[in-house]
Amino acid sequence: MPGPIASEQGRTYSAEQRSYLRAVRDLTWPAGATEKDALFAALASCFEAEKVPFDQALATHEISEKFGLNPEDADTVLVTASVLCMKAEDTQTP
Repeated sequence: MPGPIASEQGRTYSAEQRSYLRAVRDLTWPAGATEKDALFAALASCFEAEKVPFDQALATHEISEKFGLNPEDADTVLVTASVLCMKAEDTQTP
């Protein structure tokens, strides 16, 4: 049954990852979804955000389709993941 994802004991996350997971945990995820699935959705969101020109509606649709989320929840993932996308950009070497 779809619903929130459970917290996984014993996992260590960065401050940005914890913040993201807190923000998206209670969305309606497909049955069996894990924190790892939510983090993969964030990575996919970062990828979608890098496309030029950026199309918010298309990106939301892609995240919705790939991760089994309704469009509103997919949009939340897309927007909320931006904190992780910025962190990834900060750590890239030239």
